[in-house]
Amino acid sequence: MDHLSLPFSPGQALLIHPYQFHHFSQLDSCELLWLFCTFELPDCAFLDSLRDKTVQVSTKTTSALSTLLNEWVQHDTSELQDDLLQVALLRLLLCLKQDQESANRIALPETGDSLLRTINRLMALRRKRPCTVAQLASALQTSESQLRTQFKQTAGVPLGSYIQNYRLNRAMSLLRNTKLSMADVAEQSGFGSPQAFSRTFKDETGQTPWNYRQKINL
Repeated sequence: MDHLSLPFSPGQALLIHPYQFHHFSQLDSCELLWLFCTFELPDCAFLDSLRDKTVQVSTKTTSALSTLLNEWVQHDTSELQDDLLQVALLRLLLCLKQDQESANRIALPETGDSLLRTINRLMALRRKRPCTVAQLASALQTSESQLRTQFKQTAGVPLGSYIQNYRLNRAMSLLRNTKLSMADVAEQSGFGSPQAFSRTFKDETGQTPWNYRQKINL
């Protein structure tokens, strides 16, 4: 999550805020069953206490989740059904917030180092400069091929794709939350030039950075 590595255990939940860069390692583990609920809220400020924290889910929260899923299965296009679904979602979020606030100890990132966290840290340090696999390998005093192999085994995706996804998520966040020029967004998200940024952004999202900013500000 951004520059943090958050270990997961069964029975835990994580709330990912809008435009947070995130990547799941070992998502296909046969030991875990995953449930993802995606939603949008006009204002998420009251959920800031849940940012970058895993939460141990209580029985009350599990019940709220079951209610939400039942409402979703029965959901239709009526306004009444929309209201019931929104109420169920809000109840789940409030239960998660209560779980986090009442916990004696909030789960923190593991203290031991890892390749994924090290890569995230190095990219965060080079946010305003292009970051290549060669530069990362040099910083870690290893070869490019060895780094690519180790990263693919650790994260489950090629390192080059991970770097590009990191840059794009950073750019989307800047486009959404700042009034920086396109040149400044390109620089701060680690693209070599505004032209490279615009070309890559359109290839990956199907729209130009300018169109993306205009759309989210409507």
